[in-house]
Amino acid sequence: MRKILLVILVAILLLGSCNRNHVKPEVYNDSLVVHQIRVVEKADKLQDAFDSYVEKEMQYRHNELSNQINNSIMAVKMMDSFNGDDTYKIAALEMLNGYKNLLNKEYKAAEKILAQPDSLYSDGDEARLEMLYKQIDMLSSQFNADFKSAQEAFSKNYKITIQPKAKQVKE
Repeated sequence: MRKILLVILVAILLLGSCNRNHVKPEVYNDSLVVHQIRVVEKADKLQDAFDSYVEKEMQYRHNELSNQINNSIMAVKMMDSFNGDDTYKIAALEMLNGYKNLLNKEYKAAEKILAQPDSLYSDGDEARLEMLYKQIDMLSSQFNADFKSAQEAFSKNYKITIQPKAKQVKE
């Protein structure tokens, strides 16, 4: 009797583990895109906070974006590759790490300029800030374009249709 129960238990475990690793390509795509959307939304909120020139708001939005990036990186790292192909997952991680570097360099430099008192703000600061904004826009556009290219390759390889407009993600 114990042998039969053991065989049944092993069979259930083996069948369960086989089915657990099979994910539809649409679900895999959505699992990566949701992290892109969340990070981009938080980055947009930080950009909006720059317009307010309120240091506490910028710090709050900076921390919010940092937390989202770190949570997304951790979640994507935990995902399996899709059918042994990790190209799309790697592209998502490259995009997320790109945002992390952008946050720690360009965004942080812009925040430092914006947080200083008006009496210390110079024309040089204005020029540097303008350069940082352009760099942020250029780099974030590149991260998203590279991710989109990987997404398009994934959708072609696995014959799925990508919706042109992503749904807004609510936390």
